[in-house]
Order: sequence, then structure tokens, then C-alpha cells
Amino acid sequence: MGQKGGKLHHSTSESNATSSTHQEPEPLPTLSHPDDWSSSFLNNNEVIHLISSSLPSKDFRKNWKLLYSSKKHGKSFNRFCHHVTATGPTLIFIRDTGGAVFGGFADHMWRDKYPKFYGEGNGFVFSFRDQKIYKATGINDHYQWLNQNTKTLFNGVGMGGQENFFAWAIDDSFDTGTCRGEPNTTFGCPILSSTPDFDVDIVEAWEVKELGTLTYEQEKLISKKNKTKSVLEDDDNADKVITGFMGHEFSQEHMVEDVKKKDKENSK
Repeated sequence: MGQKGGKLHHSTSESNATSSTHQEPEPLPTLSHPDDWSSSFLNNNEVIHLISSSLPSKDFRKNWKLLYSSKKHGKSFNRFCHHVTATGPTLIFIRDTGGAVFGGFADHMWRDKYPKFYGEGNGFVFSFRDQKIYKATGINDHYQWLNQNTKTLFNGVGMGGQENFFAWAIDDSFDTGTCRGEPNTTFGCPILSSTPDFDVDIVEAWEVKELGTLTYEQEKLISKKNKTKSVLEDDDNADKVITGFMGHEFSQEHMVEDVKKKDKENSK
């Protein structure tokens, strides 16, 4: 707590010290994503190493799994929520149309429709522009925010600060966002984006550690999420529906057979 503005690279003090043992560099995380897709942010080993070395422990540096990419899944807050909520800790990467790249590490499971701050003190935000991470100042515990469909509170995703004064936030249009406070109260960071009000270019979310033993609250959230899944929230179904909109048909024979079967049963 209280540390901020740490450089996104390892200290050289250990390498300069006299030692009789040679320490091998830590392996880079394994990236799991579709074969026909490439990350807009994790595109070289140096970047991956810089982010990985900033995470709390080795448990977060083994396997990184793509959860959401606006280039792959579409720029949609609903789809972001579907893919990112009820998963393990995540890295969120954002690029605005001015070219600034920034984001944050959320160490708590994201929850939708939960209009209050939560999270733990291991979370941080970062900026590629100045190659720094900004850890919690200890002033407050306003680490993560994700909310949907309320009339008076901010609908969108964000980290740090307070409502309307986030370290970074993207509203539910998923087209625009804000960075406020200089410095931000939670993380002590300057404005991370190109301008305080920015337009979103690309967003990616990566799970960096799977959920371990689930709490009762987590089990309820995951169960609720699975029960309320819509047709468009399933990647395969969404692709089929979009293809249908474009004038290409897809088979619904299995659905017809199910209806016929039910009709037979009801006529008996």
C-alpha cells in the first residue's frame, strides 16, 4: 500500500550484485486465444514481460486467456459483461483513438449490475505512454466498478477514483470514456488517456488466473450468469444470427424437429 508510479520493468539491483548463482528469467505466460486472432497489445515478449512482472505473484504469470476483444467480439458493453464477469482476475487493455494505451489489473471477480466499488489492494492501473504502473495509494478502496441499466448511477466499467472521476472508465455505449483526477485518489495516477474525454478504439480483457475455490457468492453469480445467457451472448449463435442478417441462411432443422416432437407428445 502507498506505493505508486513504479516503473514497469524489473529492478537491476539483483543483476548488478555479486552472486555465485545464475538466476534464469521467469518464463513468459502462455497466451490462450483463437488461432485466427492476434492481440493488439500483447504482440511482443517485452510487453508481455513488463506486464507480467508487475502482477502480485507467479500464480498470475502462467496462463493468460483471452476473454474479450472488441476487434473479435464487437464493440459492445453487453458482450464485454458476458465474457468478463464471473471469471478470475483480469487485465484490461484500452487504446483510445488518440493512440494512448492504458488499462488496469483487476484482482477481484467482475460483477455486473453491482453499483458500488469493490476489489482488493493488489489492483493497479497502468500507462504505456510513460511505462508506469500506479498502485493503490491507500486513500480509499475504490478499485473496480461495473454496472448496467441504472438510471441515476454510472453505467459502464471503470477503475479507481469515484463515480465520474475514475482513473479510467468506459461508458455503456462502449464508444466513449473518461480519465479524471490528477492525481487520481485511488491510484495516484495522472490522466492516462490522450484527453480526459476520449473515444474508444480497442478494448481487450485477459483472465490471468482462474477462480480457485468458489465462495457461495461466486457460485450464485456464475449460476445466474449461465441461466440468463441469451442467444446473442453465445459466440456460435451470435455468428449465426449475424450471418442471417447479412442474407445467409443457417440450418434450424434441429429446432423444427424439437417442435414436432413436442407437438406429438401433446397430442397423445
